[in-house]
Amino acid sequence: MESSLARTLATLAVDDPEPLAGSSPKPSSGMRHSSGSGSSVDLDDGDDDMDFKSVYIGNVNYGTTKFELREHFRDCGNMKRITIPCDPATKQQRGFAYIEFSSPSEVLRAIKLNGSTFRGRPVKVSLKHRTVPNYKGVREGRDRGASTTSNQSDPADRKSHGTRHNKEKAERPTPVWKEFEGDASTPLEDLEAFLDEYSPSKWTQDKITWIAVRCRGYGDDDDNNQRPDDDGDEELGEVAMVTEWKAICRMRKPSAKDLDELARKHKVVSGKWMIFRNTETVDDAWTKIARAVLQSHLGDAAKVSPVSTKPQQGNSHVICVYVPDFTNTDDVLRVRDTLRALGIDDKIMFKPDAYTHCGIYSKNPWGILTFTHHA
Repeated sequence: MESSLARTLATLAVDDPEPLAGSSPKPSSGMRHSSGSGSSVDLDDGDDDMDFKSVYIGNVNYGTTKFELREHFRDCGNMKRITIPCDPATKQQRGFAYIEFSSPSEVLRAIKLNGSTFRGRPVKVSLKHRTVPNYKGVREGRDRGASTTSNQSDPADRKSHGTRHNKEKAERPTPVWKEFEGDASTPLEDLEAFLDEYSPSKWTQDKITWIAVRCRGYGDDDDNNQRPDDDGDEELGEVAMVTEWKAICRMRKPSAKDLDELARKHKVVSGKWMIFRNTETVDDAWTKIARAVLQSHLGDAAKVSPVSTKPQQGNSHVICVYVPDFTNTDDVLRVRDTLRALGIDDKIMFKPDAYTHCGIYSKNPWGILTFTHHA
């Protein structure tokens, strides 16, 4: 079990049609009119250099004690060792620390504290690099760079690359969600007020990343599904799938069949129909879809992107209508037919979330189609 979990920690991807930094692939359950924000955990592609039972903690306040760190991470699990490195000459703390846990699942819980406040500072929590021969990670200030470089590259280039990488990470916006959760018994005026206040044509992506609706209790009585039991299992499944996908890519050219098998194996089976609209027509389509989601006529959730601030995306919006289990072809096609009945006559495509997590976008190096159904 432990060795299996050790292979589960890898990079989590973001969503369609182009990756939005730090955004979750699917709306999470929560309060009405909630503003969701999550910490984005960036892990290197070099999984072989990672210590899957230890975390690195950056931006640690000087004078921090092991007891304080143990208290901050006490709910994560059994801590075997806490290390606070000091400069050998001055004996002053170096502004970071390491914690070794008993299992990778405890590490996953610790990583969720990335961005949490410790002694008045937001700390960075990520996987610890193993101490390996010739490993040269770029370290800038109190934090560490995420890139590695070859021995042939110029040292100045390595420093410049590390600085640029850290600057790009610092500039990534925190994702902001506006989400409405309800069901068929929810007063229609509540939903209408939400749709009016958060119309996708009125907002830009620098203010709101996604606008979402979720049907409370959707599919709770369905015992014949492949979905994980809870959000923790789902996260572990996603990470395990990505790790195994990377291993396949190292050995040979992967295929869509590999993706489908991994998705089933790790129960990463949600997917979405994607509809593209311009700013002039997006509100009408979104309103129809949001109402249908709450009436349980579509899937369990839907989301829409606000106005893009990127010139290359123009005035294009994407609406994602989620289906809980892409392996249930009948349900996937039922949602498609319901969209058509609502008057959504656009060209639409269905993409499993597993494809998103594994980086299957247009012009991917493996030539895998980005969708499994289209209409």
